[in-house]
Amino acid sequence: MADTYSEANQFTDAEREFLRKFVAEVRFYLRDYPELNRLLDGHQNSDRQILFAALDSLDDWNTSPPVFGTPVGVLQHPSIHLWIRGTIVSLLESNVLLGLRNDLNYSDGGITVDTEKTPMYLQLLNTLKIEYERRKLHLKGQINIQNAYGYGVSSEYRWLHGLDWL
Repeated sequence: MADTYSEANQFTDAEREFLRKFVAEVRFYLRDYPELNRLLDGHQNSDRQILFAALDSLDDWNTSPPVFGTPVGVLQHPSIHLWIRGTIVSLLESNVLLGLRNDLNYSDGGITVDTEKTPMYLQLLNTLKIEYERRKLHLKGQINIQNAYGYGVSSEYRWLHGLDWL
């Protein structure tokens, strides 16, 4: 795991530490552990693949409309949950491409073995991607409105309820 992050010289120490934790969160969400992968020898996705997918998802956030003036960095994403979902979508896309390349149907003596689950992965990918895009559009729209109009009209009720930090 050290090679994955030390090669990325563009990151500060704080960003590298955050990315280590982020990769662990994505792996936890996916339940991608050798002891749970009965048909695989080890992890399905390496730390490097998860990191690439995370940066791909971050780039997707920064380049999808509405595009904000300053790109969001590793430590500034407004929704970690949404970023995790975008990372998983990117990982699934990569895994589907790999599955399509390695699809094999084997038949011998009336016994057929299908080694791929690509159609199931595609269905899951489509479901997750639609939900990710919907949530991303909603959050970016909300941030765009807040940037244009602010967070609302100030009121003295915020002091009465102990919300003077707003």
